Amino acid sequence: DPVRVLRLARFATRFHSFSVADSTVALCHQMQASGELSYLVPERVWQEMAKALMYPQPSRFVSVLIDLGALQSIWPQLDAARHTPAFDQALRALDLAGDDAKARLDVRFALLCLALSSDAIESSCDHFRVPNQPRYWAKWATDRLMALPGLAQRQPKEILSFILSFDGLRQPERLAHVRTLAHAYFGTHQDQAPDAVDVIDRDIALIEQSIQAIQQIDPKPWVVQGLSGQEMATVMEEARLACIKDCQLET
Repeated sequence: DPVRVLRLARFATRFHSFSVADSTVALCHQMQASGELSYLVPERVWQEMAKALMYPQPSRFVSVLIDLGALQSIWPQLDAARHTPAFDQALRALDLAGDDAKARLDVRFALLCLALSSDAIESSCDHFRVPNQPRYWAKWATDRLMALPGLAQRQPKEILSFILSFDGLRQPERLAHVRTLAHAYFGTHQDQAPDAVDVIDRDIALIEQSIQAIQQIDPKPWVVQGLSGQEMATVMEEARLACIKDCQLET
């Protein structure tokens, strides 16, 4: 049963003392060579992966699949990236998140997907029938996470654009996901940049203050003046940018 290959990798991730017998490794390689792993149902792959990603040191799930010769059949997009620096950093970030019991599946999957291009993420999520939230954060992290470091020092328009990219004004609780993603990914930079997480914390603090300030804007006076449509959108954006600028000055 090819599903057993996935479970083998998951058990090796869950139990630290677990090791795979040489004969079992050889059998898995035979299954790969015969094409049996191509019969895996994509939804079953996602189910096993989702469980494995929630264990401490979740990168072991990927490394065991590589050792078994199975990753190239199960997730060819990720296998194609495994000799790149982005792959190594994504696995290190994933394990940092694995140390945080509060790091949700959405975040962990997004960190693993940082090894991939946007197109590879799209095709992978389609293939595995990945649910909406993990899919959303995987795409968001690839497209926007790298813009975070030093954001607090940039122009208010850039900061507002970043906030809107994760719908932070309507769903401010999403900032917690952004923080966890950033701590895990940029925490892997500590050897080269010891203050990397401190910089991120300052950026996150400015974003949080800006969101709170923007949420206090009262549009009623402009409604009374008869503004609507594009005029209302313009004055609202100006007010939001002013809030961000005030937060920058305060900090």
